Amino acid sequence: MERRKNQSVELCRIIGALIILGHHSYLLGRRELFVSGWIFVEFFFMITGFYTAKHFEKTAHGDLSISASTAMGYVYQKVRRLVPFAWAGILLGLLANLIKNGLSPRDLLALPYNMLFLAGSTLPIDLPNYDSPLWFVTMIILFLPPVIILMTKLPRAYRHLLCWLIPALFIIYNVIVIGRVAVWESCPSRLMRGAADLMLGTGIFYLTRLFCHARPRTIALHATKALGIVLFGVLSWLAICSPTGMLDHSVGFLCLAFLATLLLLANDQNYLNNDALYRVSMHLGTLSMPLFCLHHPVERLVQLAVPSLCYNTKLLLATAASLALSEGLMALWSRRQKH
Repeated sequence: MERRKNQSVELCRIIGALIILGHHSYLLGRRELFVSGWIFVEFFFMITGFYTAKHFEKTAHGDLSISASTAMGYVYQKVRRLVPFAWAGILLGLLANLIKNGLSPRDLLALPYNMLFLAGSTLPIDLPNYDSPLWFVTMIILFLPPVIILMTKLPRAYRHLLCWLIPALFIIYNVIVIGRVAVWESCPSRLMRGAADLMLGTGIFYLTRLFCHARPRTIALHATKALGIVLFGVLSWLAICSPTGMLDHSVGFLCLAFLATLLLLANDQNYLNNDALYRVSMHLGTLSMPLFCLHHPVERLVQLAVPSLCYNTKLLLATAASLALSEGLMALWSRRQKH
């Protein structure tokens, strides 16, 4: 069986999605763990930037055929895979709103606003956001096309300067204005956060390419993979166990996420020679995005359905329901694609 994908990265994706689910479990009651889980949104942004740069590697020396329509086409294909799950999450969020507050014209007016992923933007429109984690998709739609244009039209300037300078300036802006990297408010700082993370992901690709061109010895490849897994473990431990949210150290926390992602992606070799394990890893990695799109409204519905249960029981129910719903919708979508 041909193993083209990085098995360890796929496993890290599902771990990241589960930690983000735990991070949003404040919806279920007082949360003591997962307070710093926001860092895995950064992880997913950087992964997206990395694979975008990898896709356009052939244009490294400039390709005038790459246009805005080409960039938008790439983003469309990427977002298209998420749309069924994102829209399902939005409809579940609408259901949660209806159960809690009843039906109003404002709720119906907000539905197309959410379906077009405008609720994750910084537009000053006071309408309900039915699935707030989907601001991730909004940022991809807004910023991936211009990143692709810069990356392909100005390859040298982008690779050596822009993919580092622009994120640094955006991060500095956030720290000065908000006091941290992680921003949830609908304001320019949210735009800065999303754009910076995507561009850092493209920078990771250029660093990994330099590493590969250096033709590292086998021991260096093994060490890189092992260190990446260890740093990812440290990142996960901090995201789960740190009670502070790491907001006072958000720049350092982001640097740790950057380094862990860099080391994980620097070595694409899969060392476990087992086809069944590879298939499971790929499936779990694919499952991470439906889980990301669906977990937030599921947690809201669980809280509405059984508010008196203890936090741990509700978290277990929400996790099980989110995974089952993600699996079911993914199976339905795959069947539809085959037909």
